[in-house]
Amino acid sequence: MSKWLKEERGFSLVELLLAVAILGMVVAPLLGMFSTSAVNNAQASKYTIAFNLAREKMESIKNINYDSVETLEQEPVDGYPQFSHSVDVAVHEAADNDQVELKNVTVTVYWEERNYSLSSYMTRR
Repeated sequence: MSKWLKEERGFSLVELLLAVAILGMVVAPLLGMFSTSAVNNAQASKYTIAFNLAREKMESIKNINYDSVETLEQEPVDGYPQFSHSVDVAVHEAADNDQVELKNVTVTVYWEERNYSLSSYMTRR
């Protein structure tokens, strides 16, 4: 029976510990990469929501009368409790011979400590 034990092939304790150490050195950075990736994915998702909310608000402003467009203070966004938005309107008066009045409309969406702004010019139709 002792001859059979000597011929037994397998891993020694040293080989096993070495394999576990190498595996640990490979897996530890991968776990860090996955957690960083999850955080970046969540931030990208919120940025996309902010972009879509700003675009939606800008489209709703474009559909109203030129004279009705006005500055709005920061207010919460319906359906998105962690987001709020504001509208800033800057009027550019017509030049001497130019009869075109411009309004520079800027929609800003806020979340956490970040914000996203979208600007557009409007004229009378």
